[in-house]
Amino acid sequence: MSDFVTFQEFETRAEADALAEQLKAHDIPATVEQNRNLLDQNIIGRQYNNYILVKIKGEDFARAQKVLLDATEVDMSQLPENYMLLSFTNDELIDVLAKPDEWGPFNYKLALMLLERKGVAIDDRKTEELQHAHLLEASTRRSLGPAHLLFGYGFTIICILAIVLKNKTALLLLSYFYGLPIFIGFVLGMVFRFTRRTLPDGSRIYSYDDSARKHGLFMLLLSTIVMVLLTSVFLLIVSGAKVSL
Repeated sequence: MSDFVTFQEFETRAEADALAEQLKAHDIPATVEQNRNLLDQNIIGRQYNNYILVKIKGEDFARAQKVLLDATEVDMSQLPENYMLLSFTNDELIDVLAKPDEWGPFNYKLALMLLERKGVAIDDRKTEELQHAHLLEASTRRSLGPAHLLFGYGFTIICILAIVLKNKTALLLLSYFYGLPIFIGFVLGMVFRFTRRTLPDGSRIYSYDDSARKHGLFMLLLSTIVMVLLTSVFLLIVSGAKVSL
């Protein structure tokens, strides 16, 4: 049995509960949970928030999206004049069709209607091609740039140099912050090694490519070793022992 993964996010519990009940009415198991992500989206791809999550099984994503699409009605006469899709170009409306997971069923149906009004025919085969291309793009895993490597390894290497060179000033400074720089490397290693994300079709993949995940493992191991060494030095300083130069 697959794990439950996030299908949609809401700002209120009532909205989340309503969707969960709607899905359950169509024999799609759903749970409602409070979001507990604590890391910034620049690191793991999602922004810290207090959203309420509706989770379903990955294999139920297609059925759930169809349920919402079938239940959604669009009355263009009720739209405000400044509704954003009304000013979209054809290419922008086609992009909405390619990404129903981002735009939602209402905007998806509205985009179809607007394109039809403009004489642009989009059939089911075309939308499947668009959504498949979007899925392939979303499946691309991230690689690490110089800044990631600098923050992942840099602080830990500084700590290693301070220990190897027995630089008393640096050791005292590191002991004062008690390895905070190493902790940064450890956290980044965890993120690069283990972070996963959900694709539009409900499948789950690692967020970073194989090379990045190897770097994540090295960051974890290196940070752990250096933390043990720094802890020993810290205990020596606390006990009053001299760090020989």
